Amino acid sequence: LAVVAAKGCPFCGGEHKAEECEKFLKADLSRRKDMARTKEVCFRCLETGHMAKGCR
Repeated sequence: LAVVAAKGCPFCGGEHKAEECEKFLKADLSRRKDMARTKEVCFRCLETGHMAKGCR
């Protein structure tokens, strides 16, 4: 099983990292959790391809 990480922001599709996304940063904590869960990104580093349990 291979997982390929997408380039760009998973939240808005912009050319920046997820942790720099204004849409994500302006959302309240509950909404950010929902956004991360919906886009299936790691809760620790906001990258795709793994979850927080497997984050390094």
